[in-house]
Amino acid sequence: MKLAIINSVRTNNFNDELLIQKITGLWQEAFKRLTNSEMITYGVYHKYESDYKGDYSLSIAIEENHNEPSLEIPNNAKYEIFHVDTSEEQGIVNTWKKIWERKKKAH
Repeated sequence: MKLAIINSVRTNNFNDELLIQKITGLWQEAFKRLTNSEMITYGVYHKYESDYKGDYSLSIAIEENHNEPSLEIPNNAKYEIFHVDTSEEQGIVNTWKKIWERKKKAH
């Protein structure tokens, strides 16, 4: 899968005082550029420094590529797609709650 990056930020869930502002701003800026509501939009967490406690990049991306910087996910890469209910005000937060619950159960 090849995704065109709309916007990116580098952060850390445990030691970045501006975490929420960075992520919120990232999505707000991306939505200004995303004019086609039918387009599938991805929030891709990647380039982890170590594990979930390290720095990582969050990129907002789409499946189209018009010479934008891109992110290629190899066919044999391990990843999981979580769908966010955009009709919910807390859709992203609720999705992350599900992800963290799964993480806790796995350990």
